[in-house]
Amino acid sequence: MIRATLLPHQIAIITPVRVDDGYGNEVLSYDTAEGATTREVRAYVRPAPASEDVVDRNAVTAAWQVHTNDLTVTALERVVYDGLTYDIDGQPNTWRVIPGGRPGHSKFLLRRVDG
Repeated sequence: MIRATLLPHQIAIITPVRVDDGYGNEVLSYDTAEGATTREVRAYVRPAPASEDVVDRNAVTAAWQVHTNDLTVTALERVVYDGLTYDIDGQPNTWRVIPGGRPGHSKFLLRRVDG
C-alpha cells in the first residue's frame, strides 16, 4: 500500500451499468441517473507521455498516470480528475508487496481526446 501522505490527489471513479439503448442493444452508461456509481479515492496523478500520433486532424490528447490503493479499478470505468472525465487506457496493473505477495496498489493510465 502507498502511504496516504503520498496520495495528494482526489479522483472519482465511475463504475458503469449496462442499459438498453432503445434499439435493443445493451450498452454501458456512466450516468448516475441510470444507476452508475461513483467512489472517491486518493491517488497520485502525474503526466504520462503520449503514446500515439494523431494525423490529419486537430486533436488534443491528455494522458495521465495514476497510482492508487484502490485495487478494484477496471478498464471499463472512467475517472474524473480536476473536473474532467477520462477513460482508463488499458488494463490497470496491481503491484504486489514483498514479502508475502499481498496486494499493494494499482497503476493505470488515463486518456482524454478532444477534437
